[in-house]
Amino acid sequence: MIQLSEKQWAAVVNLEPSYLRARSILNNDWQAIVLDNPLFVSYITVADLQFASQLAAAKVVEQPTNQLVSFAQRQVVRRRLAPFLSSEAKTWLNREDG
Repeated sequence: MIQLSEKQWAAVVNLEPSYLRARSILNNDWQAIVLDNPLFVSYITVADLQFASQLAAAKVVEQPTNQLVSFAQRQVVRRRLAPFLSSEAKTWLNREDG
């Protein structure tokens, strides 16, 4: 199991935006982030995806709707969240396993 850093745990405990964004990715609830500020489109970044992946691996978010482990799982996330992905995030999701 992956260990989170102190900074990452602080984000979880304090419900910081980085945690809320990562949790929204895992729970397929990015609309909650968008609706929080409808005048500004918030794109998903590589950092968001990496933190989400770490949260899932550490089992901080149990039974996430979206998984980011395999290539096939990342493609599901890419399709579900396509309008909100930055170009870098799309590239990260398209990387090969290994």
